[in-house]
Amino acid sequence: MRPSEISALDVEDLLRKPTGVLIRIRRSKTDPDAQGQLVGIARGEHPITDPIRVLDAWLAVRPAGVGPLFTCVRHHDHPDADRLGPRAISKTVQERAIVAGFDGIPVSGHSLRVGHATTAAVNGASIDRIAAQTRHRDLGTLLNHYIRPAEAMATTSRDLGL
Repeated sequence: MRPSEISALDVEDLLRKPTGVLIRIRRSKTDPDAQGQLVGIARGEHPITDPIRVLDAWLAVRPAGVGPLFTCVRHHDHPDADRLGPRAISKTVQERAIVAGFDGIPVSGHSLRVGHATTAAVNGASIDRIAAQTRHRDLGTLLNHYIRPAEAMATTSRDLGL
């Protein structure tokens, strides 16, 4: 999902399933007629990286009731009921990158999408499965801008003893 889609989600966009969650994207830049799409989020294998577990933890602290799924966290790290703004995810990713020691490395909310596609490719996921998850219609863009750079790094001369 794109950061702007994440910030537009409402609680009622979640459809719980035994193996994960379906999220209804009501509108996106590639869906201007608002026909909508469902995106599946599967349970993770490891508790610390399980997106459903993290979502449940968020739902336990976010303001209860109908409204934006992801809300602002302002005063004393407590979430309020205000919807995230359009740049909130990019700003948060940039702040967390600096805290992690990646100051000066360009990151954005889009980096999450790129990282997902790249990691999936490096771990052997098929291009069709990656495109279905990222909702890329143009496989050339997915291959040339997301996956090929990862493959280039995987075939470097680092194992040649240089």
